[in-house]
Amino acid sequence: MNSKSQNYYCPVCFTELTAEPWINGSPSDDMICSECGLQYGNQDAVRLMGNNDKTINVYSVLMENYIFKNIDNHDKIRKLASRIIELTLKL
Repeated sequence: MNSKSQNYYCPVCFTELTAEPWINGSPSDDMICSECGLQYGNQDAVRLMGNNDKTINVYSVLMENYIFKNIDNHDKIRKLASRIIELTLKL
């Protein structure tokens, strides 16, 4: 049996999360991302309808908003790009 722990990441800012944001199709106990403020089960409630295409679109819009909001904060944008590259290389 593999005892390696699972890592979870915010789908908007790719910050590593302390717990799984969605468990068996339901959002975790009012979990909010500490970096971008995404409240799972609220801003991404479309997931409750089981439509993955709409969920991906919601996350894309939220990521665009996060980037636009932080466009002058080069450190945040650099960290986001770094996380995306790092996670992509792990695939």
